[in-house]
Amino acid sequence: VVVVGAGPVGLAAIATARLLAPERIVAVDVATARLDAARKAGADAVAAAQESPEQLVADLTEGLGADVAIEAAGVPETFEMCTRMVRPGGRVANVGVHGKPVTLHLEDLWIKNVTITTGLVDTHSTPTLL
Repeated sequence: VVVVGAGPVGLAAIATARLLAPERIVAVDVATARLDAARKAGADAVAAAQESPEQLVADLTEGLGADVAIEAAGVPETFEMCTRMVRPGGRVANVGVHGKPVTLHLEDLWIKNVTITTGLVDTHSTPTLL
């Protein structure tokens, strides 16, 4: 699992993902303090957004990509990063709140057979997370 954006929403995603026992969780953010918090929340690896996080995910997955990429920052660049880091047949979960349009690169994604989900937080997992 890769979580892009290690603010409050991303940290909750990391903690919740940890409950499902993924092989590893990678957190990506621009802020060192948030990456430190991500480690405390359960991330196995962290990557600064400006330091090739896509290469780290590729290296950790032998080039396949993440089974799940969670976009938790709400900016176009992070959504597009998630679509590049997800493996064929994987899932992109967009939980970040976007205020600008985002490009969906179907010319690259159509052959990957990915599932993209979006939506408001419904608090369904809050009791489990707490």
